[in-house]
Amino acid sequence: MNPTLLFAITVTMISLISAGIFLFLFYRHKRKQQAEMNQQTKVTTSGSEPPKKNTGIKILGILLFLIFTLGSGTIGITLLRSAHAQEKACSGKAEGQVVEYRKHYSGFRRKTYSPVVEFRAGNEMITGNSQTSSYPKPFKPGEYVTIGYNPQDPSEFYIKGYDLKTDYQLGTIFLLISLAIFAAAALLLLLGKIHIEEKKKEKIQTAMFLTGAIGFILTMFLVLAGIPITVCVFTAMGLFALYGRRKNKQNKDENIPPK
Repeated sequence: MNPTLLFAITVTMISLISAGIFLFLFYRHKRKQQAEMNQQTKVTTSGSEPPKKNTGIKILGILLFLIFTLGSGTIGITLLRSAHAQEKACSGKAEGQVVEYRKHYSGFRRKTYSPVVEFRAGNEMITGNSQTSSYPKPFKPGEYVTIGYNPQDPSEFYIKGYDLKTDYQLGTIFLLISLAIFAAAALLLLLGKIHIEEKKKEKIQTAMFLTGAIGFILTMFLVLAGIPITVCVFTAMGLFALYGRRKNKQNKDENIPPK
């Protein structure tokens, strides 16, 4: 898969889920504010005006959910269908040899390599580079690989067990993410109908939402940036979160009046 396209897809999906997190937390904050105002004013009479509902935020949340979920499913199905179509079109089989590598720079200035292979299709000798780049180098120069090529156009080929592997993996991941989001949404709706304490319900909903969001972002960082960069980014985020939590605790302790 083209690294630039992968980078664009990943950035788009991370942006959507980040917006979803912001919207979810903002909605919860508004609900908490409304609950505190109702408790302070103790508006319980039947003639009082009912609290306003954040209809606009709910609509935006639903739209964002649909865009993200359908987008993930569409990307997953497209990648799987594209990989299957290429595998079907390239029905010819030949033995090829890796002759060299071409260097590329993908997202986050990550250096990757695409193998250049040479193989014989009928009476024609074909030399071309793989459309997939990775790091580290997947084959040694001079190593033999199995090539699937299009008999009508031998310049269209792929390295078996390498080129389409990423597309199949990413397609499956995006499709599973889409199904998981639908399942999580169903669980959240079911949870909303169960009669349990409101604070406990909100904690469970928040934990489910944030776990899914962090899991998705972690998966995308691993696919795009690799393990070292992912570890560095998430370590920095964890340290920042711990610092913020400690700071909030200190502020609360300072605001507590002496007995």
